[in-house]
Amino acid sequence: MEKKEYLIKEIISSVEDVKIFRLTPKKDPISYKSGQFVKLESPEPMQDPKFRFYSIASAPHQPYLEFCIKIQGKFTNYLNSLSEGDTLLVEGPYGYFSYSDESKCLFISGGIGVAPILSILRHIIHNKIKGDFVFIDINRYENVIPYYEELKKLKQDDNSINVIFSLTREKPRNEGWEHGHITEDSIKRCSPDVSEKIVYMCGPVRMITSVKEILIKSGAKEENIKFEAWG
Repeated sequence: MEKKEYLIKEIISSVEDVKIFRLTPKKDPISYKSGQFVKLESPEPMQDPKFRFYSIASAPHQPYLEFCIKIQGKFTNYLNSLSEGDTLLVEGPYGYFSYSDESKCLFISGGIGVAPILSILRHIIHNKIKGDFVFIDINRYENVIPYYEELKKLKQDDNSINVIFSLTREKPRNEGWEHGHITEDSIKRCSPDVSEKIVYMCGPVRMITSVKEILIKSGAKEENIKFEAWG
């Protein structure tokens, strides 16, 4: 697959050791669907490791590629050393975790797994897709929620998307938030009609494995569960 040169347009400090990178193409941009990922590669011949794969947080209508990246490990430390105006190579898109304009969906993410889910939500809003959408965003503490302000505003402004924050290591202070990991009871509270929904999940392998079993016990159809996992 062809590699395309992108310039780092903006680097935004997010929460803890998470940074948001926005890249613009030097020439023609790649085409992708919300939910897919790409390979980011260093143009430097001596860089080791030379590449990593990252989910796209931006939606296809936006004029840049956006990535939500936790700075840990050699390649992310390399990314962290770059500045606005530096070049990266982008190859892709990859993956079948792509949104197909379904009107009844349950989205679940853990930590920076919010990236491809946010891409889908941005696509839904931009294209004014009407339906029944529930998003459960799981994090350890309130102060480490990536994109918190955007998601909070989305919860307030768009009645068709119900954003539910869940904290696993801190008791929530806000009404309507969940406490702890996903359980059958929390699925019943947040999405009682899960059997009718397409499910999109992104997060660590342990979380995805556990939640998938809970979803099936709660009535979700296994063929309707899509996921991306890491670790």
